[in-house]
Amino acid sequence: MPTNVPPKAAAYPGVLEQRNTAFHIPPLHQCSHTTTQGLIAGVTGALASPAVLLLARYDAVGHLRLAARTALLATAARRELAGRLHPAGMDHPWRGRRFSARWGTHGELDYHPVRPDPVAEFLADTAVDNCLYRHPVRFLRLHEDLTAQQVPPFGT
Repeated sequence: MPTNVPPKAAAYPGVLEQRNTAFHIPPLHQCSHTTTQGLIAGVTGALASPAVLLLARYDAVGHLRLAARTALLATAARRELAGRLHPAGMDHPWRGRRFSARWGTHGELDYHPVRPDPVAEFLADTAVDNCLYRHPVRFLRLHEDLTAQQVPPFGT
């Protein structure tokens, strides 16, 4: 680490560091990442070729809450998911719900609710705001050995 970085700033990787009146953002590889799980509760694009997954977790009172959204899925992941996602019934808790298209925008996301039973493992950085991952997460794989009850609860 350069010697002109104050000791307090050096203790917090991932925060803006001031260097001679210019701001420096540390490289992505210095940010902290974690793998975890979520339920696939919605998708953008078609069920036959989903573009983005909306990942959810149940909160303490049993409500299905949006926890993350993935970056655009790779072609191999789209193929893997195509036959495993099923349209949600009219009782899906997100039916009629609206989500913003991007962080801090007023546009609405066009998505399709799906039955929230497939468990997805994903890679995320640790930037979380109100229990929602701030940045798009990366889908890693389906976790067919886990059930919805084994997914970490919302807020953890």
